[in-house]
Amino acid sequence: MSESESGLYSSSAEFTLLCETQVEMLAEQLEADWSGVYLTQHSQLIPVVVYPTSNGALIEGKETKNLNPTGSIIPFIQQGKIRRVTEGEDNRLILPLIYKGQMLGLLIACRKKRPWQNKELKQIKKIARTIAIAGVLEQKQQWYSEQLSREHQKIDNFLHQLKNPLTALKTFAKLLMRGFLPESGEYKAIKGILRESDRLEDLMLEFETEIEEIEETRQLETRGGTKGLLLPATEREIGAIVIHDILEPLILSEAAVADEKGLTLSNEIDATIPPVSGNCKALREVLSNLIDNAIKYTPRGGEIKIIPLVREKEIGIEIGDSGYGIPPEDKERLFERHYRGKQGFGDIPGTGLGLSIALGLVKQMAGDIDIISPNPKIKEGDYPGSLFIVWLKRYVSASGDEL
Repeated sequence: MSESESGLYSSSAEFTLLCETQVEMLAEQLEADWSGVYLTQHSQLIPVVVYPTSNGALIEGKETKNLNPTGSIIPFIQQGKIRRVTEGEDNRLILPLIYKGQMLGLLIACRKKRPWQNKELKQIKKIARTIAIAGVLEQKQQWYSEQLSREHQKIDNFLHQLKNPLTALKTFAKLLMRGFLPESGEYKAIKGILRESDRLEDLMLEFETEIEEIEETRQLETRGGTKGLLLPATEREIGAIVIHDILEPLILSEAAVADEKGLTLSNEIDATIPPVSGNCKALREVLSNLIDNAIKYTPRGGEIKIIPLVREKEIGIEIGDSGYGIPPEDKERLFERHYRGKQGFGDIPGTGLGLSIALGLVKQMAGDIDIISPNPKIKEGDYPGSLFIVWLKRYVSASGDEL
């Protein structure tokens, strides 16, 4: 909050409206001839609301200086007492705005000719307390907004610092590709690096957009508006998706990781599987998270299979593994943010965010994720394994025809 050009204290529309309502109540119910709400700023009392506004000169200027907290009003403020001042026909009340020991400013009410009665003071104290509570909440909201802005600046700086090494990585990869034939394993691995670099670049761009939307929303809410937020790595467009087109480049990248770990990774989803309704980037993020998890939680020598499940109105993408499995007590909480369950206490790295993000993205595409563990398709082995099935609706065109 800052002092505005008009000399009045700049605050949120909600807090200003509350102050206006309270001083109007003083005028209408208690017959105050004029009143004002002041908040302290840099050892000065700055008017927030003056009522009626045409009499603002009665409170501003000289009167503000006389009521400066650094002067004689301090003992009354510190003690939380009401001060009565009578000058000629003016019967003035000065109430400190204090809540939980925090001094915010003053409420001033003036009535000509008729002194204030004790029973009226009870009502005025309630008005002062209401304003004080709202003022504390206002300050907390301001502090939160400032903290959020600082955090956004840190994230902006971090994303900017990532761009240079990412650009360098892509440049080095392109130079390396020139030394290998397209059919060689090295060429395919380098192409995978470039593809994942592009994906990382897309995620950074999505994240930057999301941060901007959050900041815009915060500013809009400060002005009393509202705006919906999207989950990270999503877009508003929902259309037809050929699952094979999403999976093929992912499998190429994940196969190298699986091979290094001694795992078998196979995919039975081909281009003949009917399209689903969704968002390409969101589905890629979902499948990448689930395949990464399958690789992460399957010990050496295990296998991971990706197969299609076709229903009348839905298509399922089944990702099965022969890994450690999921204990029954973990299943209900598995999609909670930062929850990793029993397997998370080992030496397997992770943040517990991947499944939460995946489910959120699938829900946005009007789909769902099923978990089955032990994996019923494993006939024998040292571990129970697990199945994750992503269900998405078949794509139906505007004319009502399935593709």
